[in-house]
Amino acid sequence: METVAQKLEIQVIDFRKLIRHSVESFMAEAKSKGVELSFQFIRGEALQLQIDAAKFNWAISNLITNALRHTPRGGSVTVEVRSKQEFVLVQVRDTGPGIERSRHDSIFEKFSPYYDLRVARSGGAGAGLAIAKEIVSAHGGRIWVTSSPGSGSEFSFTIPFNNMHLKGVPIVTYSGCG
Repeated sequence: METVAQKLEIQVIDFRKLIRHSVESFMAEAKSKGVELSFQFIRGEALQLQIDAAKFNWAISNLITNALRHTPRGGSVTVEVRSKQEFVLVQVRDTGPGIERSRHDSIFEKFSPYYDLRVARSGGAGAGLAIAKEIVSAHGGRIWVTSSPGSGSEFSFTIPFNNMHLKGVPIVTYSGCG
């Protein structure tokens, strides 16, 4: 896998619309796997953020891909967008097997030993969560997981509304992974 340093291409976009389109692009896959995929959001005006839309689409797609990969037939994946005072909160919840608490910190590392095993069984490359973390961090946000075995997983991230100073910040992305 080749690592490529890139710059953020910041533009003002309707973040809620971007996430909705990402979710919609996975509807057919979810249906074929027998998993219910839903999107919940705040109603009202557009949710304008200054972000790199292509990279954020990549980040949210990685989270949805993982959720679908680890959710059994008959389960569900929910993507929710909420606006807080200073930031936007995005949560991707699944009804998969869950993750032990001791693995929460290392799960965002490239090719973590634990995650390698889970991903190898499911056909992924093991870099999706590391990519998502790089993208969220480059936009001044943070990402984390809440999960325990047998209760599914919830991957959450925040993006501050005032992230204008990030234009042109270099970040690392990984080609050919998802």
